[in-house]
Amino acid sequence: MTTTYDAGRQREQLAQDLADWLMAGFWPSAKAQRWWRRLRRLAKATGQTHDAVYKDLRRDAEVILGWRLR
Repeated sequence: MTTTYDAGRQREQLAQDLADWLMAGFWPSAKAQRWWRRLRRLAKATGQTHDAVYKDLRRDAEVILGWRLR
């Protein structure tokens, strides 16, 4: 059985998780570490840098929260 990595679904989930994180203002370190590992995996799967993926996710999270984009 082959498993596949759905980068689009992962990106949506990471953006939602980041929005939740921004609203909470704090996550336990284990949860934050898992989130960053998932971000690194997404960056590798899409051939982008970690920073580029984070900036895109941050922008998406701000849209989810209805915040004004910077």
